[in-house]
Amino acid sequence: MIELLDKMESFLSTPLKGFKGVGEKSAKILEKNGILTVRDIIFNIPERWIDKRHISKIRDIRAGDLAYIKAKVLNSGSWIAKGFLNKRVNGFTATVYDGTGYLTLRWFYDPPAFIKNMLSSKAEIYIYGKVNIFKTSKEISHPEIELASSDFMPQHKIIPSYNGIPKGISEGVYRRLMEQAVSAGRDILISLLPQKIKKVFNIIEIGEALYNIHFPDNDFSRPIWEEKKSPYHLSLLYEELFLFFSIFAMKKEEYERIQIPPLKINYDVVNSFLKELPYPLTDAQKKVIEQIKNDLCRPTPMHRLLQGDVGSGKTIVAIISALSVISAKKQVALMVPTEILAEQHFNNIRELLKNQNIKAGLITSSLRKKDKEQILREICSGDMQFIVGTHSLIQEDVSFRELGLAIIDEQHRFGVEQRNLLRKKGNNPHILYMTATPIPRTLTMTLYGDLELSVIDQLPPGRKPVRTIVLPESQRERAFKLIESEIRRGFQCYIVYPVIEEDNALELKSAKEMYQVVKDKFSYVECRLLHGKLSQEEKDEIMAGFKSGLIKILVSTTVIEVGVDVPRATVMVIEHGERFGLSQLHQLRGRIGRGGEESYCVVLVETKKLSKEGRERLIYFRDTADGFKLAEFDLKLRGPGEIAGTRQSGMPEFRFADLIKHAELIEKMKNNVETYLKSADSEYIKQLPRIQQLFFNRNFEYTKVG
Repeated sequence: MIELLDKMESFLSTPLKGFKGVGEKSAKILEKNGILTVRDIIFNIPERWIDKRHISKIRDIRAGDLAYIKAKVLNSGSWIAKGFLNKRVNGFTATVYDGTGYLTLRWFYDPPAFIKNMLSSKAEIYIYGKVNIFKTSKEISHPEIELASSDFMPQHKIIPSYNGIPKGISEGVYRRLMEQAVSAGRDILISLLPQKIKKVFNIIEIGEALYNIHFPDNDFSRPIWEEKKSPYHLSLLYEELFLFFSIFAMKKEEYERIQIPPLKINYDVVNSFLKELPYPLTDAQKKVIEQIKNDLCRPTPMHRLLQGDVGSGKTIVAIISALSVISAKKQVALMVPTEILAEQHFNNIRELLKNQNIKAGLITSSLRKKDKEQILREICSGDMQFIVGTHSLIQEDVSFRELGLAIIDEQHRFGVEQRNLLRKKGNNPHILYMTATPIPRTLTMTLYGDLELSVIDQLPPGRKPVRTIVLPESQRERAFKLIESEIRRGFQCYIVYPVIEEDNALELKSAKEMYQVVKDKFSYVECRLLHGKLSQEEKDEIMAGFKSGLIKILVSTTVIEVGVDVPRATVMVIEHGERFGLSQLHQLRGRIGRGGEESYCVVLVETKKLSKEGRERLIYFRDTADGFKLAEFDLKLRGPGEIAGTRQSGMPEFRFADLIKHAELIEKMKNNVETYLKSADSEYIKQLPRIQQLFFNRNFEYTKVG
């Protein structure tokens, strides 16, 4: 196996500079675009194919057809027309005839000289492109053309068409380069799956699959190839999914090797606390608590991701988990991304645990030196059992006596290294990751496949759905009337402005201007402006005033997006709603309706800047309260990259798998990869890290716990 892997690695690392047709100029262009070796080109799968098996007659072609035609050039010349905003367009046009009809070829720019020469010779040519009708005439814009001759016989009747070809490299040169690469790799690139899996899925060797994807034979069917459902596409898809999820399987195996003493939870303490709760837990919360309890009692560290929609009650689940660990004489750390959220969690924890013999502390960057030193001593001695903090928790001077559980809230806001630093504060502590950002199931599996997953998919009783209204900015007065009505009833309001980057002076200026409008409009109540440029003391003072009810209207940037809990807030007005993602809109909407009162989310949009897709998103947001459904919808519209935000470090992007089209297959492979690996021989398992590196061109450093 080592010899085969060496041969594959050597081939994939072959420089393109030595290939026929790649001169100095082409090599420099390719290099500038990061295309240096066979590996850099061979996996660029075509999106379209030109089918030259059948020559169409001009009389038979219809608008929308992808046609391949043989015809004679009758005339050609420059073409001038008025374009957008009456700008002159200098293009080129030609008329061709095949004995059955006439066809216009049109370029909306000045084409290269070789095209002009070909058309001016009035020769017979082959034409490929999409047919459209203009003023009853049949046309093809920007067609592919090549000279025809009596002995013309193309080597391939079905040829690939590629996206992402570097500027300065013609499609013909790129195609010839690709043909050399896939032809050379046909017998070298073998499947990297265990034999049993190859038989189960009828796997075609990688080289053979790539060759037939790029240059199909007579089994080509356009819909099947373009949907990536050919046997060749599917073989590479299975290969990718198996090797992808085997990365997670190896990480989990690494976790499982770590042995720690099971926690001896004092259930009297936990049950006493549960009896004191002023509200019943939902069935979903109870199920998740049971899953976490089982993890805590195992002789290996927990690595669990807790997902829950806004307001689903994740915090109380975290506190019960923490109490279980503290009852076993261990410490708990809760790390959150912002000081506002840290203070809120700390106050909630202190209130909920007031009848328990537990000391909780808060550590943030704004602590006075004397107070911080005192807290650090108590953490080190073990006198402080529950510590809430921001990034300050992972500073070198923070030393725990015995950290048993690390809880990381809104974990996607932290980098992998930051999360690992908190874990390293203890001797293999249990880890609970939490997020209120709903993530579609398939995306969760591919981002966090090494973690056990718990989902709270049920809201606490009494939570009324927030009524969502989408209005054009011209109807802002309706939003103001709603604010006025709710304030007179004794409630409060958020007005959120999209300062996407806190250092964007122009956007911040606009937020400040809107604040002045609001302040003048509602001069009879206290209004304040909250944004990221304020000092921590100013932020704390404003949030304290809003929570107490002294401040009635809070004009804010998205710093209040996550976690802020003000039960008397019943109105959320979101300015420029078209500039927010669905997930962010949902997070903002989750800040209201937390006190059981009827609540309203008003989204104001600038209709001139609203695309058709943007309108769809806002309508779906208005009509959908379920964050997971919103996330699935967003995934279909925007793709996984934007939804995921910060990707898990080191995870490759898929070349062949599609999170939407292949959701069922992804789940099946994820659930069965560990079983498949058990059937593999020891040599395969030994070489698996190298196999993964070879396929994904990336080293995967498996988590070394402890």
